Amino acid sequence: MEFPIDVNINPKRTDWERAFEALSQAAPYPRTILSAVVNFKMSTRLLAIACRNGESGYLNGRTEWKEGLSLLLPERYLVKEVAVRRRDTIANIAAKYSLPLSDFFPDIENKESPDWCCSYNES
Repeated sequence: MEFPIDVNINPKRTDWERAFEALSQAAPYPRTILSAVVNFKMSTRLLAIACRNGESGYLNGRTEWKEGLSLLLPERYLVKEVAVRRRDTIANIAAKYSLPLSDFFPDIENKESPDWCCSYNES
């Protein structure tokens, strides 16, 4: 879902938090936040607020690599390095603050399996 408030119009963090609290009350199921058309620093702030207030994850894209579009071809190797660091930062925020699916579905078995893709088609 998109961030429920236009942060360029309403810069009050408390309003952002209240919007997500209200959303969690109205829609108590797993949700992911979309990266808005904001810069990376703002995207990380929004993600942390969203995950602390009920979101289960994120879908990111442009916030990780959009500055690279304006670079010349020889400089684009920097995009890979920056985008990877940004992706790791975002993943760490989500891992720290987001709600796990087991909070929504307590009866599901929550086990990690590094080779899940090998057995995915077996069931």
